[in-house]
Amino acid sequence: MTGTPSELNDLLVAGELDMSVISAIEYARHAKDSCSCPIGISCDGPVRSVALFAKHPVSELSNRTVLLSASSRTVWPC
Repeated sequence: MTGTPSELNDLLVAGELDMSVISAIEYARHAKDSCSCPIGISCDGPVRSVALFAKHPVSELSNRTVLLSASSRTVWPC
């Protein structure tokens, strides 16, 4: 099965997949219904997998609307 991370998260939580990678935030949300394997994809430094494009500096985004892709599980503010 292939899909975006959010699609795989949703399928796993819905019980439509027996095993899949899952984002850390979704695992935390569903930890009581999940089990984890002692493997993972991780990094010991900045991942830089989230790109934020804005006309203003991040420091000025505090009370502004930030739109995220439907395939993202990024939590704002991050």
